[in-house]
Amino acid sequence: MPFLSLLQVPTAGGRKRCFSQEEAKEIRRLYDEENFSYRDLAKRYKCHIGTINKVILGRGAYSYLGARSAKKKPKKLTDQEILNIKRMYIREDLLIPEIAQRLARHPQTVRRVIEFYDW
Repeated sequence: MPFLSLLQVPTAGGRKRCFSQEEAKEIRRLYDEENFSYRDLAKRYKCHIGTINKVILGRGAYSYLGARSAKKKPKKLTDQEILNIKRMYIREDLLIPEIAQRLARHPQTVRRVIEFYDW
């Protein structure tokens, strides 16, 4: 029987215990540059969201990547951004995902603004 390191021993879910250095760096790249969410990465790599969190923040078995803090929460919407959402939604007849993409905001943020303000 060939020797298997702990990195190669599958877990009950069929996934190996740890990501390789290349995989961990790719996860960080996808998160930073391609704006993948933790959930998207967890589905893609068939692991728990907590594992993705450890990779991205460099904690636990992934401390060799270097620790870093979580992304800062986006600033609250300014009055101008709220007016822009109103204009794009009512005058330009754009869909919520299109508005969110233009403003670099999450679609749920735009949806809440539209539902909250009585125009």
